[in-house]
Amino acid sequence: MDNNSLASRREFVRLFAIGALGMGWCGPLRHLFVVEALAQSQGGTGTFVCDLSVTPFTTLQNTNGSIRVRVTGTPTSFAEIVITRLANNVFHAVTSRCTHAGTTVNPFNGSFILCSAHGSRFGADGAVLQGPATTPLTSYTTQFQASPPPGLLRIQIPNLG
Repeated sequence: MDNNSLASRREFVRLFAIGALGMGWCGPLRHLFVVEALAQSQGGTGTFVCDLSVTPFTTLQNTNGSIRVRVTGTPTSFAEIVITRLANNVFHAVTSRCTHAGTTVNPFNGSFILCSAHGSRFGADGAVLQGPATTPLTSYTTQFQASPPPGLLRIQIPNLG
């Protein structure tokens, strides 16, 4: 057996081990993104209703109020959403899953939504303000009904219900 064939076998084993290890670490993360995309693109759209007089939604009675909540009726693999109220009754709802590495982001802090894992910052609407993320957070359509006070917020969630 010559040294070239031995080196080739070692290189093959090394590359195979690195690939297998990478699939073990990246496979679950890839699955999270695929499940979220499927949940957002299959069949009809449902409405998630938030009564602002009920906890935890009372935080949304204030300008710059923001919460992260699990949406009932979605698969357990579907990320929580971040709901934020800005001035003039403008509401935003975005996924809580960072588009850089899949980490859960924090609620809006009055300036941005922070992914504490790697420092990505997003606007309340999910737009990328600072990387490493390059893709915005998935956003959902919101509709606010102010009357009766403190109001109801409706969020359109694909594949809900």
